[in-house]
Amino acid sequence: MQHFVCEVTPNPDAWPEGLPSNVAGAFVECWIDFRDLEGTEALCRHYLGSEWIIAGDVESTRVKKVDLTRKRDRKSWREAKRFGYSMTFNLWPNSSPNGAN
Repeated sequence: MQHFVCEVTPNPDAWPEGLPSNVAGAFVECWIDFRDLEGTEALCRHYLGSEWIIAGDVESTRVKKVDLTRKRDRKSWREAKRFGYSMTFNLWPNSSPNGAN
């Protein structure tokens, strides 16, 4: 299982459906059940699609089930085992009231 963490911002030209307009960005945790490292990173970028812009490096870690201590990590692990991947978006709002950063 591969676990990716990256910082993303919404693409203003392809705003994610259902996303409130006051969202400035997110940290994304992407769990992918696939053995090839390069393939898993490509899948992570594919799942983010054109709606999100990756704002920095993508951190990657190979994870074993026995290493999981947080309940939400175990839940994401089970979901990735079942569906092939799991994504969690931790959103943050724009800092100013008028929507500008």
